[in-house]
Amino acid sequence: MKSPTIETIPCPSCGQRYSVELTDSEQDITCSVCQTQFTVAKIIDPKPIAPSIMFSVNPPATQPLHSDKNSGGDSSSTINQQQKINLLDRFMALLFRFGKSFASLLAVLCLLATVASLAVFAWNLHTSMKIPTYSDIAPTESSGASSEANNTQQLDERRALEKEFGDQVAALVKNHHFDQTDYDHLMSMIASVEEKSRQKFLDGLEKALKHRDQAAESNPKEVLSAQDTAMRYRMAFGRAESEYESKKITAKSTRWFALGAAFVSCFMLFMMLIVPALLRIEENTRRA
Repeated sequence: MKSPTIETIPCPSCGQRYSVELTDSEQDITCSVCQTQFTVAKIIDPKPIAPSIMFSVNPPATQPLHSDKNSGGDSSSTINQQQKINLLDRFMALLFRFGKSFASLLAVLCLLATVASLAVFAWNLHTSMKIPTYSDIAPTESSGASSEANNTQQLDERRALEKEFGDQVAALVKNHHFDQTDYDHLMSMIASVEEKSRQKFLDGLEKALKHRDQAAESNPKEVLSAQDTAMRYRMAFGRAESEYESKKITAKSTRWFALGAAFVSCFMLFMMLIVPALLRIEENTRRA
């Protein structure tokens, strides 16, 4: 009868040594120090010099838990912090996912607003005065004859006007059968107009009288006389002057507003273009 084989086997984890009787079957041993489980088996060699030993380490069934009073609080704080980080990561991922599309949409809107503002600014950059025509002063059923009081002018102003516009007024008197009184009325009308608009007044009056003569050829009974045409034209020209001045003030305000809107739109466009980059920088910073 063979004597049993007893070997001293160390624990593979902590080195604690155990005397084990080797058998042909596997044996499960649990270390009393570190609670590590390992298996010991005898290997039979055809030409053995000494019995060989094979063992494998199994994870311990139970691990001792070491905790103190502060471990519970630290664990709870770590879990809460991790949950906050995960929530922030989800929010930033959602923001970055839709941030590009939203920024692109706002960039397009800002670009359109910029173009529209510059177009409004350019449209109101130049304003022109509407010169009345004969159709603006032609008589209607509800219209009646009106007159305008003559303005008394000083002699030196009268001479200056005659020197500058006398030839053109004399031509109007001759071509449209005005008399000397009408000549004086025309000079008074010119004097009542602003100096920068006097040439426009005479050019427009000449066109209005030509249209009046053309209308008189087809229906002479229903047209104004040359004198009434000149008086009505003067009143229409005065209204056109007032509208022009009002339009200039409005156009100036509109230009400033359009310029401010274009500046704001350009700034918003710039901000929308850098939003994706800012989001990417924020994401990389948090990951780092």
